[in-house]
Amino acid sequence: MYDSSTLDDGSWAESVDLIKLVAADNELSSIDERFLPRPDEDSPASVLGGLESLDLHGNHLAELPRSLANLQFLTALNLSKNRLGNDCFEIINQIAPLRELRVTDNKINGHLDIQASNLPHLQVLDLSGNAIADMPEYVEGFGSLHTLIMSRNKLSKIPMHALSSLPLRYLDVSKNAVKGTLLPEHVEGFNNLKTLDCSFNAIAAIVGNGDDAAQTHLMMPTLQVLNASENRLTCLPELSGCPALTSLSASGNQITALPEKLPSLQNLKNIDLSRNDIRQLDERIALMKALSVFNIANNPLRERRLLNMNTEDLKQELRSRCEDAPDATDDDETGLRPQVNNGIIDHSSTNLHTISEKDLSPQNNTYPIKTALFHHNALTIIPPALHTIAETLTSLDLSHNKLATPNYTPHSLHLPKLKHLNLIANAITTLTPLISYISAPSLSELNISRNRLLDLPHLRDYYPALRTLHAADNRIANLRFEAVRGLHCLDVSGNDIESLEPRIGTLGEEGLHTLLVGANRFRVPRRDVVEKGTEAILAWLRGRIGEGGEEGWWDGYEGMWKGNV
Repeated sequence: MYDSSTLDDGSWAESVDLIKLVAADNELSSIDERFLPRPDEDSPASVLGGLESLDLHGNHLAELPRSLANLQFLTALNLSKNRLGNDCFEIINQIAPLRELRVTDNKINGHLDIQASNLPHLQVLDLSGNAIADMPEYVEGFGSLHTLIMSRNKLSKIPMHALSSLPLRYLDVSKNAVKGTLLPEHVEGFNNLKTLDCSFNAIAAIVGNGDDAAQTHLMMPTLQVLNASENRLTCLPELSGCPALTSLSASGNQITALPEKLPSLQNLKNIDLSRNDIRQLDERIALMKALSVFNIANNPLRERRLLNMNTEDLKQELRSRCEDAPDATDDDETGLRPQVNNGIIDHSSTNLHTISEKDLSPQNNTYPIKTALFHHNALTIIPPALHTIAETLTSLDLSHNKLATPNYTPHSLHLPKLKHLNLIANAITTLTPLISYISAPSLSELNISRNRLLDLPHLRDYYPALRTLHAADNRIANLRFEAVRGLHCLDVSGNDIESLEPRIGTLGEEGLHTLLVGANRFRVPRRDVVEKGTEAILAWLRGRIGEGGEEGWWDGYEGMWKGNV
């Protein structure tokens, strides 16, 4: 059966009966090479040569045989609970057919050296229970990955921008050492994610930073389970962008209030906010028909008696306080009357083609409009009606519209207090209309990622307060020194940039602390330098500056770069 020379026709692999081997929970310390195909053989004929699934978890393996890479039909490999170190990936990276890989509870540490380009079919990756401290940005190359489990490691940050483009359905980064913000505010994607577990870290905000965290929105349309327990959260982002959410866990934090739009989540069944700092409940929780478990234990509620009620009794008590509850059926599909949202006007995902002055003047709104959300609509121009709220507007989101027309700002607008502008995914080809007609002297953050820009102008000539610029995933070919100067954070990853001016390396002294340039055309600095982060990139660029004057160092750099290419 294993001798291919005896077969008259047909595939050798189809004639083999041994396609799955489970040798788990033994005391194996090695695998005999004789059972594995050799690379110099004309045929893969061997006892294990036709394996499609191999389970070796719970053994004493400290290294893998090199012939394991010759299993050309292997799609599932479980090496969990062994004694493998980082060198195991020298073999694993060569098993191209792999779809499922589990290497939990081993001795992998430091930098994760798994090659996405060598494992194009990988769908499930479980590396939990190791000591991995760094997950590379190039994980975005796993174009088929739908399950990623990195729990119980030593990760201090998660490359969420790189992961956002993957078809992930399950992401577990719990029990690590992640600090600060988990998700950059303007990262789009995660359109298939159903479960996100970031519990037991030191995360201060899921989206946004500091005082702005409560005003940010988490946009994950398919998310069903969110677990952010045991972190350092003081608030949760608005979750109206997660309409499919059924379970929310955020126990063991320092949360002081519920998100404003939480009652609009009519699919939410389970909420655990125990052991926080919540002092008052929103009566509209009573209108959440699907809610069956609401755990608010160990919070300093002003009405202590509410802590002793079960979920049904609590909802009944809160329902009696809702003056609008009897008429809820006459309102929108959520059963809630429109609420004044403390200065936030939200017309997102409503298929709007135009915005009128009436749309910007909601009834009974006693708060000045500071945040305007118009994302995921069909707008072709920046609404002229914005002039009615121009004096108070600080944040404007026009992402995912159709501002691709040559003149998407036909009218001049002066927005004196605007600080944040989001234009993601509009197919914009030029910024000339923007800088010609939109005056925003206070603009500090601009997101123009995922458009079709060919050039990056000197934006600080027009917006002197600009400090953060997101311009990833465009078609920008040149990154000039003047276009970077004055910025503190710049993301131009995923463009067509062919070279970096060495003078950019000096901008660290002027405040540039984040420079993302991965996935571009240039070959210097090398990928290993880029992966080390901003400081390494800036240091490398500074090292390319010569001593013979500006023209001399640039000519030398250009010649060196062309020679390298």
